[in-house]
Amino acid sequence: MALENGGFGVDPILAQQFQQGFRTIVNAVEQDLAVIAAANASRAAGTPGVAPFGTAGDLSDFAIPAQILDENGAPALPRTMVVNGGAMANLRGRQSVLYKVNEAGTDETLRRGKVGEVTGFGIGYSPPIKPVVKGTGTGYVLSAAATAGTKTLTLGTGTGTVKAGDVITLAGDANRYVVATGTAGPGTITLQSPGLRLDHGSGDSVTIANSFTPNVAFTQDALLLATRAPALPKGGDMGEHQTVVDPFSGIAFDVARYVGYRQVRYEIGLVWGTAAPNPEHIALLMG
Repeated sequence: MALENGGFGVDPILAQQFQQGFRTIVNAVEQDLAVIAAANASRAAGTPGVAPFGTAGDLSDFAIPAQILDENGAPALPRTMVVNGGAMANLRGRQSVLYKVNEAGTDETLRRGKVGEVTGFGIGYSPPIKPVVKGTGTGYVLSAAATAGTKTLTLGTGTGTVKAGDVITLAGDANRYVVATGTAGPGTITLQSPGLRLDHGSGDSVTIANSFTPNVAFTQDALLLATRAPALPKGGDMGEHQTVVDPFSGIAFDVARYVGYRQVRYEIGLVWGTAAPNPEHIALLMG
């Protein structure tokens, strides 16, 4: 609480600073989750550089990620798709089935811009998602045959980098695979689980997809987020600390107040880590 001219109450400027502080941390957490989800996806769909859902009445950008998850044996429910700004703009502006109340059964999209559940996916929105920049690799071919299910591929003749998180295609194969471990030149790369879906022979060309902005579809068991309060020295420090729990996510933030000479400093703290234990339960939608 802070003292206002009219008496005790919440200082509106301080309240807004707290709101922005929480938003800043949450955006950083979202970004880390988006990076690890995109880099650990099993396979990919969509067109690099083209925001999905851009064709009115066409929901295939939901159907193909769902197909990938189905083929990988992922649980049917609950499933989530987190989309970036371009994808959300197309959902709100071009998919009339979502904002026609008589068809959608709700006015949430029309009145409030919220997109609920579509074709089995709960829709999340994360504007902080950043583009994935492709590696520089070109001219690569397989230097050894690889059977379906293989995750380690041997590349030859090409030049440049193949980066972890790159999306690649192989000759005669419509599937788009996500690279788990890359290479700086001819050598071996590793694909995310469950690996190749088709057999490939030596000499099959390998192509890296263009840079893209990710959207990710996943099941609840695909990603992990662990959080805690920042560590304090033994015996504590000079601050007054309080744990504030976000009622929506359950994340507990450390809010500290440090009193000094003619000043008071507030600090919001959170320590977090992310993991993707089940890559086969993540599908990437490029945009």
